[in-house]
Amino acid sequence: MNTMASRLRDQVATGIVSMTVLSALWTVPVLAQGTIAYSGFAPQWLGGGAWDFDGDSTHELSFDGTFIATPSNPSFHTDAYSISASSFLSVMLGGAQLQFVAAGAEIGPGMTSDLWSTSPSTWTALTISYISPETPPESIQHTGPLADAGGTAFLGLRWEKPDGFHYGWARLTSEQVADPEDPFTIYFGPLAVDWAFETRPGVSITAGVVPEPSTWALLVGGGVLAVWCRRTRNEKKG
Repeated sequence: MNTMASRLRDQVATGIVSMTVLSALWTVPVLAQGTIAYSGFAPQWLGGGAWDFDGDSTHELSFDGTFIATPSNPSFHTDAYSISASSFLSVMLGGAQLQFVAAGAEIGPGMTSDLWSTSPSTWTALTISYISPETPPESIQHTGPLADAGGTAFLGLRWEKPDGFHYGWARLTSEQVADPEDPFTIYFGPLAVDWAFETRPGVSITAGVVPEPSTWALLVGGGVLAVWCRRTRNEKKG
């Protein structure tokens, strides 16, 4: 019951009143299938959650939110969603704020150094302002880097490991998303949807590119992904 109430609250807070299924998220052409480590569908609410890319119990990318009612006007709410990166992970920046790219953009060593964060920090990805308790909320406004990128976009990632930099992406959306395995299960946004990394150091990755289903099955079934994650954990330990 608490989970259902939480989902309903999130639906009201984000102003989502229609069942928009982002099926287009999984229709990007596939390249270099055998060398990409992919999370699969791994939704995390941007209001609180985290991703551990290699299973070592360290969160490489974390999500948090602040939810404020204006004291002088308690019906006016501002929800701010932020992203934090670990010391070994750089995120793509445009000046002092997060920079998102569209599907098909290349993320890799050809990018200038000033596009990458240089130290652990926290950056705002999305701010949602609205009037409540009206249902649905009124005067909903989305602002911030994710909104500027169209509401669904990719954040470039650069993961430093002993063998060099590994490039990847994280897909974020302000919309609701259906579970690809169970379309009747809806996750209300804003969300971090999935992530992928190139397992070869110093090699570019294309935003949105994932292994084909058959290749992904072979990677998981054959233990390739597990081996890469285990090697990453061992390298961290020195």
